[in-house]
Amino acid sequence: MCSGISFLVGLVLLVKGTFRFSNRNVPQQTGRIIGLILMAPLVIGFVYGLSVVNQAGGLSEDILQNEALLNAAMVELVVLVLALAVSGYLVLSLPKEPMMAGGPTWSGRAVASPIQYAKVMTTAEVADYLRIPEFEVITLIEDGKLPAARIGSDYRIARSVVEDFLQTHGGDV
Repeated sequence: MCSGISFLVGLVLLVKGTFRFSNRNVPQQTGRIIGLILMAPLVIGFVYGLSVVNQAGGLSEDILQNEALLNAAMVELVVLVLALAVSGYLVLSLPKEPMMAGGPTWSGRAVASPIQYAKVMTTAEVADYLRIPEFEVITLIEDGKLPAARIGSDYRIARSVVEDFLQTHGGDV
C-alpha cells in the first residue's frame, strides 16, 4: 500500500517536475529525479516478486505461504525506506526561500525583505545566497572552484569571494 502511494506521488512528480516543500522550491530536474526514486520501490518489489514466482514454477498455495514472498515484501519495504530517505535528503539539501516580511502590501502581495549576509559565511549561507543545494557548494569548494577556509569539519567562505565567483561564473553555478 505504501509503495503504491509512493509510486503515485512519484508519477505526479515525474510529470510535474517542480514543486515546493518545507519552504524550499524544488527545480524541475530534481523533482523528476525524486519522482523516479519514489516510483522505484513498487517496481523493484514487483520485479522481485515475479522472479520468486517464476523460480517456484508458478503461483500455488504453497508459494503464498513461502518465505520467499515474505522476503520480496521486505525488499520492497527496505527500498521504500531508502527512497524516502534519499528523496528527503534531496529536498532538504536545497536552500530555504527567504521568509516574507511586512505582511501584505497595497497589492495584496507580501514583499521579500533583503537578507543581510555576513562578511564570512557558512556553506549553508552560501547555498542560500547562490540558491543551490549545500552539497553543490561543498563540491565547488572541493573542486577548487570556490576558495574557502576549513575550520574543523566546516568551511568558511568570504562573501567577497562568493560575489567574485558569481561575477566570473554567472549562470554556470
